[in-house]
Order: sequence, then C-alpha cells, then structure tokens
Amino acid sequence: MEKSGFVPDLIYGEIKNEIMTNTLEIGEKVDIDDIMKRFQVSRRVAFGALHCLYKSGMLCENNGGQSFSVAIKNEAEHREKSRMKLAFFHLNYAVQKLQDKDAEICSTCLRKELVYVKLAVADQNTDVFIHHVKNFYACMIHYTEMPAMKKNIDTLTILLQKMKEKNKKLFFDSFIMDITESLEELVTCLEAREFGKCHLVIQKFYDKNISILFS
Repeated sequence: MEKSGFVPDLIYGEIKNEIMTNTLEIGEKVDIDDIMKRFQVSRRVAFGALHCLYKSGMLCENNGGQSFSVAIKNEAEHREKSRMKLAFFHLNYAVQKLQDKDAEICSTCLRKELVYVKLAVADQNTDVFIHHVKNFYACMIHYTEMPAMKKNIDTLTILLQKMKEKNKKLFFDSFIMDITESLEELVTCLEAREFGKCHLVIQKFYDKNISILFS
C-alpha cells in the first residue's frame, strides 16, 4: 500500500543524501524494486524519483533505463557536474532565443573561430584549441545578447583541461575531434535555421563526453 502523500521528492532527497555522504558509493546499483520495498511506493513513483536523480547527474541509467547506479563520488563533484550541465543548458537556451526572436545569425565569427580550432587540432596545441573554443562560445553570447553566459566560459575551460588531464591520448584522439565536429555541425544547422537539430547536436555531445569526464 503506497503511503498517502508520498511523493518522489522525498525519495529523491534521501537517496541524494546517501550519495553525498558516500553511504551509496560510485558505481553502486540503485534498484527500482528495492526503492519500492523500502519506501512502500509504486514502481511509477520509484522510477520517477530515480529518473530525477538521473536527470540531475547523480545517477546513470543502465539497461536502457531499467535500472540505475551512482554516477558521482561526492557533493563537490556534483556541484562541478551541475555547473557543466548549466553551461550546456545555456547554450541550448541561446539557440532557442535565436529561434524565438527570429534573430539574424551571423556565422562569420563562428566560422572564423572554427578554422582556428581545426588548425589547433592539427597541431595538437591545447592552449590555442581552448582559446578558440572559448571565442566560439563568446560569439554565441554576442549574437544572442546573453552576457550572463560569460561565466560559462570558465566552466568550459575547466572541462577541457580536466579532459586532457584525465586521459591525454583520448583527449587528442577523440575528444577534441568530437568538439570540432560538433561545433561545425552546430554552425551548419544554425545557418540552415534547423534549430531542432542544433539542440540534438548539443545534447549528443553532452551525453557522450560529460559521462567520460566523471567516470
């Protein structure tokens, strides 16, 4: 019998606290059936709570969303992951604002920075690469009139530096190529005013690469 008035928020709070205090450790499975029994709730309520934890970055999905496991080590990592997620959310919001305002998209700046990004990739020059990725992001800020996004530039810089520190070979062999291809695809979609595809490009990059950083 499901407890009257019991909502996913209560489960969310308790499981989050267990993750933050390392009662639940990274990689540990969080089973839907166990949550149902522990909190005496339906599968729908248990799944809803765990899915919210997944969306917040604290859990990762397994078996196509049939089960979950802990994705972060502590509160500091959760804050860092949240900042990363916010940076990508703002990029999606910038695209949405361009669409809603039917604003003119000047791709000259974006294309220029993309050329320098490609040259930096060819030279495997991390500093130059990061500099021009930051400039690309700055161009997005300028043309969408969203100065509040400036703080995300530092977040992206930290992301790039951490990816290199975590696995230098993967950074040069795969990660920066993913960024370059994603930026080029993003510009192409913006020029074609295919805004739905822009969101998909951003989400695909986030899903693939942020999970690597925190694995």
